Amino acid sequence: MVCAILCLASAHASVLSAPAEPPLTPENINPRLVAAEYAVRGRLLDRAKELESVGRRTVKCNIGNPQALGQRPLSWVRQVLSLVLNADLLEAAEAAACGSSDGEALRALFPPDAVARARVYVDAISSAGAYSDSQGVLCVREEVAHFLRERDGCGSEARGQS
Repeated sequence: MVCAILCLASAHASVLSAPAEPPLTPENINPRLVAAEYAVRGRLLDRAKELESVGRRTVKCNIGNPQALGQRPLSWVRQVLSLVLNADLLEAAEAAACGSSDGEALRALFPPDAVARARVYVDAISSAGAYSDSQGVLCVREEVAHFLRERDGCGSEARGQS
């Protein structure tokens, strides 16, 4: 699934004609980009290392580290991906959703919307490991186009050159 989205972006970029000159040059690049500093260094990191060297525990929140503070990882995308990658698991989750007596654990792990979305993706592809259209899986492109239309209020088309 992630690959399909990345392939979609890559394919879209590849159908665009190459610019006559490189888009970024030393002359036109934003000087703030050149002056940007990598945030995971400096006095704050030095102090954290100091504290750690004497046995203190630190959590580096300046780099976005919510799970280190107990936040559970976002699970829905992982649930869908798990089901797409394992057809047997998807079939078992679908059976559990229909009320099979031994499916309570699966119903707890995989909510109905994740199971339904995984089924849409599996039906749209021959296999999670198979090649897709060079622009990406059509149903994913349609979802992205719909999202952009809703969010931005302007046209977005899923179908294009292949």
